[in-house]
Amino acid sequence: MKNLNNIFIFSISLFIALIIFIWIITPKIHKEEAKLNEVVENVTTNEDVKNLKTKYPDIYGKIHFNSLPNINYPVVMTDNPKTYLYSDLDGKYNGMGVPFVYPKKEENSDFKVVYAHAFTSKKPYMFTDLYKYLDIDFYNKDPFFYIKTEHADKKYLIIGGFQIDTAKDKFYFHKDFFRNEDEKQRWYEEVKKRTPFKIDRQVDFENEVVTLVTCTTDTVGGSKRIVVIGENIN
Repeated sequence: MKNLNNIFIFSISLFIALIIFIWIITPKIHKEEAKLNEVVENVTTNEDVKNLKTKYPDIYGKIHFNSLPNINYPVVMTDNPKTYLYSDLDGKYNGMGVPFVYPKKEENSDFKVVYAHAFTSKKPYMFTDLYKYLDIDFYNKDPFFYIKTEHADKKYLIIGGFQIDTAKDKFYFHKDFFRNEDEKQRWYEEVKKRTPFKIDRQVDFENEVVTLVTCTTDTVGGSKRIVVIGENIN
């Protein structure tokens, strides 16, 4: 009975601590997101992105989804994945970080990977809502996302998506370099197997492919990831 009482007290204490944490951190997260949104709210042209790079040299572009309006953020490029994991564009601590391409690539490179956090508190932040594209009905309504850079307006058709536990599954989903076309095709066949519904498209690997990666909100900081992959079709 004493052990049960201890467990009960511990559970209540943990719950209270979680509530206090959310109460403290939520206003800060709101402010951090608002600051990121402000950076791109007036970015409507390629020239706007070019001008933004003069202030923030690591800027790659702006990502947005019509069907996921909360995803409307700047994207940076970096050779150090820790740089923007918990930092804003000014290098100051930011719990949300900034969506980033890693490793750094030329804009016309054929494969890129974009990473961002998932965090929910009253509303979804960063890439939290990517999981919705694992549902065929949601996918069929609008299977696209967009990245605006200083040189192009890129439209991506989503060609696959799945959840993976990286602690148990060693599939190299975030691969960004392939030795030949056969290796690309084998990678994509694996993507298709893991996607929970059939996408009737033969990918043209002459086009750029972008992989979006975030964690799952049920295991923030854990090993599960949501992966959504798009092919540039313009």
